[in-house]
Amino acid sequence: MVEVYGRILRDGRPIMEATPQFLYRGSYIGCENTFQQKIETPIQVHMASRRDGAIHPSKEWFHLDDPDTKSLGKTLTFRLSSFIRFKDENNPSSVQTLGHVLVKLPAKEVIQAASVQYITGQSHGNPVTDYLQRHGTSLAQPVHFDNAIPLNSKTELLIRALASNEGYGHASSDCNPIHVSRTFSSYGILAGTIPSLMECSHLRR
Repeated sequence: MVEVYGRILRDGRPIMEATPQFLYRGSYIGCENTFQQKIETPIQVHMASRRDGAIHPSKEWFHLDDPDTKSLGKTLTFRLSSFIRFKDENNPSSVQTLGHVLVKLPAKEVIQAASVQYITGQSHGNPVTDYLQRHGTSLAQPVHFDNAIPLNSKTELLIRALASNEGYGHASSDCNPIHVSRTFSSYGILAGTIPSLMECSHLRR
């Protein structure tokens, strides 16, 4: 499965996020060439006590812009992104999480109070996102349909892919070489071609 993240902008401002998934042909074994790059869900952490305010400066990945900044009684907003490379299917070979920490002043102005920088090699977790999930609150939540549309009932979902993507490519006028050319796909270190998004949707329905 290949997953792509994208944002739709209007007048320069994001209004929607989309994460399409594509099937590819063959068995992929080159996990060392795979990666995941994602924008983390914004998290707010309220500094309610002196203990809360002392925790963040003690974290290696947390860097105050001004060491004299007092965070007691304030709410910090973490806006981060992560880049992960994989050693195998389940274990990262490297993890990088970077971003900004914002705070709202009494005059309603929002400024950057700190930055986050976490870079490590082989890892079995991410202490930054783990900490924020335990102590913070998500600002953004996915918006789901009022009525879920199941892909199948209680039976096993089976997908039978077409022998080639060329027929669908010509019918849809989408002849992107990543869909129809094995040679081109091999440049992406893939086991085979990737069916187009609409073809994947059709097969799943």
